[in-house]
Amino acid sequence: MLLDVKDKKILYELDLNSRISYAQLSKKVGLKQETVRYRVQNLIKKGIITKFQTIIDSSKLGIVYYKIFFRLQANNKVREEIVNYLSSNERVTWVGKIDGSYDIGLNILIENFQVLNNFLSDFFDKFPDNIVEKKISTNLQGRYFNRDYLIDKNRTDMGEKKYSSAEKCNYKMDKIDFNILSKLCQNSRTTTVEIGNRLNVSHDAILQRIKKLEKNEIIAGYTIVLNNEAINQLNYKVLVYLRRFSNKSISQLSNYLGSIKEVTYVVKSLGNWDIDFEMEVSTVQKARELLVSITDRFSEIVEKCDLLLIYEFTKYDYLPENYTFDDYSAASV
Repeated sequence: MLLDVKDKKILYELDLNSRISYAQLSKKVGLKQETVRYRVQNLIKKGIITKFQTIIDSSKLGIVYYKIFFRLQANNKVREEIVNYLSSNERVTWVGKIDGSYDIGLNILIENFQVLNNFLSDFFDKFPDNIVEKKISTNLQGRYFNRDYLIDKNRTDMGEKKYSSAEKCNYKMDKIDFNILSKLCQNSRTTTVEIGNRLNVSHDAILQRIKKLEKNEIIAGYTIVLNNEAINQLNYKVLVYLRRFSNKSISQLSNYLGSIKEVTYVVKSLGNWDIDFEMEVSTVQKARELLVSITDRFSEIVEKCDLLLIYEFTKYDYLPENYTFDDYSAASV
């Protein structure tokens, strides 16, 4: 589906803040409120917007994200079994089907190494003959960037939403806070009235709690998940392996990546690779050009890059609905 200018502006504003009201959105894009509502619903109906997403800093809940990639030896039936198995796990936050060096990628919420070990052991026992290779890394710091390419805007202001596993906060979460987060992670446009009705808590109390979660940066922002294929785009994840590891070099590379308008997400990692980032581009050639510009500019510190095409997400949820809250306290992180 080809998008007109107004649709792109709507997507851009929802990418900045997916909780924006229709009244505010209509002013931003210069359309009547009824027209904006119709267009948003049409973008959902056409499968272009697949989710209204809340970005959370899970480290403030006492949990961190691990990213894992698997290369498989399996027929299509077994591959689907593996995808379904991973997607149904309460700790897994996203699962992507991949073309490239690996076949499947996933994010998983982990409280400690034993949990990770149990997860991997169960997975390998379930599919003992189908895993050829695995790569694993933990997210140290993540930066989300506005989709400036939607309105053909050169990126001068990073407009980033951040999280860091090194940062702490003193806000003690309770189960109501967790349930609010869970509802917002299922759909960031869920109203305070709807959440209050489900939790039997007043609308005002829900609103105040959301504000506190935002102030303490447990909620890092609100955005959208796009179906790139539906708008003739490609979504690439790039794993970057470094040969030099100084903070200055990594910071320079990360900032350069953030200045590229097609780049939507940059992560500093600890594990098999050092940085990974995502970019949304119109062609394979554009992806290659961007990758060449990065490796040429930072040839002294970049050892190699793995270019992975994510052609389908089967799960995308920062806080899965069936994830169990166990009285995690941000103050104890």
